[in-house]
Amino acid sequence: VNELEPDGEWIDALAGNPNRALISGSGPSEFCMPGTSIWLWSSTFGNLQTTLDHGGDQTVVDLAFNAGGDLLASASEDGTVRLWRVRDGALLHTLRDHGTRVHVVRFAPDGALLASGGWDAKVRLWGAGGKRRGVLSGHEGTIRALAWRGDGRVLYSAGDDGTVRAWSRRGGAARVLFRQVGLRIYALATAGKGRLAFGGSDGVLRTVAIGRGEVRTVGRHGGEINDVVFRGGEGKALLASAGDDHTVRLWDLAQRRSLWRPPRLLAADDSLLLRAQGRWRAYGGALPLRGAGWLRAAEGASAVDVRGAGLCLWRRQGAAGALVERWDRRRDASRVRTWSQVLPHREVSALRAAAEGSCVALVKDELLVLNSAGKRRVLLER
Repeated sequence: VNELEPDGEWIDALAGNPNRALISGSGPSEFCMPGTSIWLWSSTFGNLQTTLDHGGDQTVVDLAFNAGGDLLASASEDGTVRLWRVRDGALLHTLRDHGTRVHVVRFAPDGALLASGGWDAKVRLWGAGGKRRGVLSGHEGTIRALAWRGDGRVLYSAGDDGTVRAWSRRGGAARVLFRQVGLRIYALATAGKGRLAFGGSDGVLRTVAIGRGEVRTVGRHGGEINDVVFRGGEGKALLASAGDDHTVRLWDLAQRRSLWRPPRLLAADDSLLLRAQGRWRAYGGALPLRGAGWLRAAEGASAVDVRGAGLCLWRRQGAAGALVERWDRRRDASRVRTWSQVLPHREVSALRAAAEGSCVALVKDELLVLNSAGKRRVLLER
């Protein structure tokens, strides 16, 4: 993994070029200043190859490569769309018809058309040479997302009016595939045969069947959804979504489940134990967390707590309930499970390691102290 960090500046837009192993990004030239610089990095080596100056005093908010990888389009809040030649970074055309902020640009799969959308609520079509090819009207608010069907015959658009629309490349009025008043749609992607995926201000990731209009909820973020990407093939249908909850989540559409799990984090002395994507990892130098043995003991656990040389954990046991275990670290650095207890037909809400080889568990409506003698003492009844 290469970390791309242009002089510590933030990045407002990204686009990938699979043919030429390039990644482009845009960001501010100075702190708290508009992002007018565009950088081209090598995705293979992570080195900066070219810097393009978009000019003006407004931020570049979207970027897109054509299928051949030799052209780059940029959208700016200054109301322009600009076409760049990737080979030498030359500015080929500046397209000004929007007259106000442009939020999104997308090339058709064959590279013959470029679509752009923004504050003027219109989709504008351009030839690769910068010639005007048409204006698509119908949206009643800012256009923030565009996506082409795989064959390039249909363009999909979405935005602040809460609609997803389909436009035929041959012309004619748009077909409204989805509408929800008050929803702002920020991200749109084709999601396999006959489906679109989209997300926006309510944090819900949805798909819509283009032919039938059937809408399904895939999952939710803890904040607005800003981007959606689909990858299919070899029997897999995966969606990646990015949101304001600071997560990128992966979804399996075939099995209708999320492949993302929220990380669990706990502190013990000067160490951290982090559980992410089904695995526990230790960070820091405290003795209780050193060594793979402690991590192996925690594998598959739903919650873990550490105090000194002791570790308490619980695992789900299906219909049987919860299994609570106590592990202690010996002076010779070995680990030993000192006891385990099953709590029939119950689920642990919280767990803490306690002194003298005990674990304290909050189980539904009671607080229990579990110890090596197997006794369970009720400390509190709600």
